[in-house]
Amino acid sequence: MVDVLLTSSDQKEAMSKVYVNALAARVGYLTPVPEPDRDSIDLGIQAGGPRHPALDLH
Repeated sequence: MVDVLLTSSDQKEAMSKVYVNALAARVGYLTPVPEPDRDSIDLGIQAGGPRHPALDLH
Protein backbone atom coordinates (compact mmCIF):
# COMPACT_ATOMS: atom_id res chain seq x y z
CA MET A 1 0.00 0.00 0.00
CA VAL A 2 1.30 3.44 -0.94
CA ASP A 3 1.13 6.19 1.66
CA VAL A 4 -0.20 9.38 0.12
CA LEU A 5 0.34 12.82 1.56
CA LEU A 6 -2.79 14.34 0.05
CA THR A 7 -6.26 12.91 0.24
CA SER A 8 -8.59 13.10 -2.74
CA SER A 9 -10.20 16.21 -1.23
CA ASP A 10 -6.79 17.82 -0.71
CA GLN A 11 -5.90 17.14 -4.34
CA LYS A 12 -9.17 18.64 -5.60
CA GLU A 13 -8.66 21.76 -3.48
CA ALA A 14 -5.10 22.19 -4.75
CA MET A 15 -6.18 21.80 -8.39
CA SER A 16 -9.02 24.28 -7.89
CA LYS A 17 -6.60 26.89 -6.53
CA VAL A 18 -4.21 26.36 -9.43
CA TYR A 19 -7.09 26.76 -11.89
CA VAL A 20 -8.27 30.02 -10.28
CA ASN A 21 -4.67 31.31 -10.24
CA ALA A 22 -4.29 30.54 -13.94
CA LEU A 23 -7.56 32.26 -14.88
CA ALA A 24 -6.71 35.33 -12.81
CA ALA A 25 -3.18 35.52 -14.24
CA ARG A 26 -4.59 35.32 -17.77
CA VAL A 27 -6.54 38.56 -17.26
CA GLY A 28 -3.79 40.23 -15.23
CA TYR A 29 -5.28 39.92 -11.75
CA LEU A 30 -3.54 39.02 -8.50
CA THR A 31 -4.53 36.10 -6.29
CA PRO A 32 -3.42 36.98 -2.76
CA VAL A 33 -3.66 34.43 0.03
CA PRO A 34 -4.14 36.13 3.40
CA GLU A 35 -1.68 35.13 6.11
CA PRO A 36 -2.77 34.49 8.78
CA ASP A 37 -6.20 33.38 7.60
CA ARG A 38 -8.42 34.87 10.30
CA ASP A 39 -11.62 35.10 8.22
CA SER A 40 -11.57 31.66 6.51
CA ILE A 41 -10.62 33.21 3.17
CA ASP A 42 -9.01 30.56 0.99
CA LEU A 43 -8.01 32.81 -1.87
CA GLY A 44 -8.63 36.29 -3.17
CA ILE A 45 -8.84 37.79 -6.65
CA GLN A 46 -7.74 41.39 -6.97
CA ALA A 47 -7.74 43.71 -9.98
CA GLY A 48 -5.85 46.92 -10.48
CA GLY A 49 -7.23 50.29 -11.43
CA PRO A 50 -8.33 53.24 -9.36
CA ARG A 51 -10.88 51.30 -7.29
CA HIS A 52 -8.97 48.01 -6.88
CA PRO A 53 -11.99 45.67 -7.02
CA ALA A 54 -11.46 42.45 -5.10
CA LEU A 55 -13.25 39.18 -4.44
CA ASP A 56 -12.58 36.92 -1.44
CA LEU A 57 -13.26 33.21 -1.88
CA HIS A 58 -14.26 31.21 1.18
